[in-house]
Amino acid sequence: MGKKEARFGDGKKIMVDLKTIRLGLVVIFLFMTCFGCGDGDMERNIPNRFVGIGDSITAGALTSWASTEENYLEEAAYGHFLEPMLKEEFGEEADYINYFGGKTSYEGVERAKIALSETKPEYLLVLYGTNDLHIRQNYPNEVTIANLREIILLAKENETKTILVTLPPDGRNPGKVVRLNEKIRNLAIEEGVILADHHPALSYPEHYADATHPNDDGCEIIAEVCFEAIKISKSAGPVAQNKAR
Repeated sequence: MGKKEARFGDGKKIMVDLKTIRLGLVVIFLFMTCFGCGDGDMERNIPNRFVGIGDSITAGALTSWASTEENYLEEAAYGHFLEPMLKEEFGEEADYINYFGGKTSYEGVERAKIALSETKPEYLLVLYGTNDLHIRQNYPNEVTIANLREIILLAKENETKTILVTLPPDGRNPGKVVRLNEKIRNLAIEEGVILADHHPALSYPEHYADATHPNDDGCEIIAEVCFEAIKISKSAGPVAQNKAR
């Protein structure tokens, strides 16, 4: 009663035991549920995890010539001001990870790969480009934008939302920063990601500890703008930035 006749392409007939088939399907389903074929719970991004990558501005530098970890303080980073805002808005489970590393956008691409793999964030905040403009690097804008685009695409592949952050004013390269920021704004539009554009709200030297790094007031402004950008993204729900090209 539990068997049915089946015919295959060569015309041969076999008797199929429906109970055996059902049992086999249950075993396959349980295997896929437990191991997830690479897409189980262990692989999913962590809701309300926000990771910031960038250079010394993201790290929290005490000096333009910071060269060791002793020159960086969490309290001197915009993330120090951002995390309490996130917890108040999204609950105590919300956390911000300062995953800074890499002086340039080129190094930032590799840093993004590690951050996405190790932390599984819902959001990746990206602030690279200031060092690209300095004499020792002096990257053309097109190179910086290409690197930032690659970071965005890596995030999309990871189903992580990107908050692209403009560069703060720079006492050494004010005109260069303005021009690169315009290209960063266009990149955000092209890739369908949210832009945190704090540049107009910062004033040099009022909001600066030195020619490059914002002081506490400057970092708090950056945090506030990033926070508003995150809220906009959250309210938009699943958008194009979640999908890789």
